[in-house]
Amino acid sequence: MGKNVKIIAATAACTIIFYPLSATSQSAAPSHTHIYSSYADRIPGTFALYVDVEELVKSTHTTGQSCSWRFDTVDLRNQFRSTAIQTMSTVVEKVELVERPMTPGELQRAHLRGQIIIRAESISTDVKDDLTNFIIYRDRGVVNLSAGILVDGPNGRLLGALATGTGSGDAYQGLLCGGGAATMAQAGQIAIDQLFNELAERLSNSERVRAEIGSAPPAPAAPTVEALQPRVSGAPRCDANGLKLLVPSSSQPACSALER
Repeated sequence: MGKNVKIIAATAACTIIFYPLSATSQSAAPSHTHIYSSYADRIPGTFALYVDVEELVKSTHTTGQSCSWRFDTVDLRNQFRSTAIQTMSTVVEKVELVERPMTPGELQRAHLRGQIIIRAESISTDVKDDLTNFIIYRDRGVVNLSAGILVDGPNGRLLGALATGTGSGDAYQGLLCGGGAATMAQAGQIAIDQLFNELAERLSNSERVRAEIGSAPPAPAAPTVEALQPRVSGAPRCDANGLKLLVPSSSQPACSALER
């Protein structure tokens, strides 16, 4: 297992809990996913991972007595993407982040066992101010999320599932009613963790995925990004988090630019 994974045997039936130890999210508490699996090992092989987060931006209106004038933008894209990468890395042997879903031919040329597609489907929010001890106002909020997972193997679709997550948070209102953003980040991370618990358990416990992937021959070493996509010239391309993309595009910044 990788350095960010700890395995704890729970029962004689080999139920295990995976704990990612290094997950962090901007303006939120670290991710804490608890994945219960009937298997003692990760799914073997390297998988392309595509994460669609475009639905996770929403304007929210604070209700209540003191901050009803305030509107905030809830943006959970980075938190969701980071948790997706870290959680899927505990379920399969290795993931390679890609900018778009790969075709069967691209998967074959890249010598990948398959691909995991995670799409955020919906987000709803509610935040209101609440008077505490007749003196201090706190912002209390709830975030509801839904997202789906698709897993493709060498011979086609192996898994499709939908999961939901709900989180709540609260924070001191602060100057100019600034507590809403912290409340939503906190509630959002709890909802994301809950959602990925379910998605990861579906994948880890899928007999079909394990049977299909386990029967496939070990993949040779994957080619370099340049060999896979020769039309993209210059330095390797990275996403906004500095992770090298297996299927890059010329619109992505060079990794060296992000390092500066």
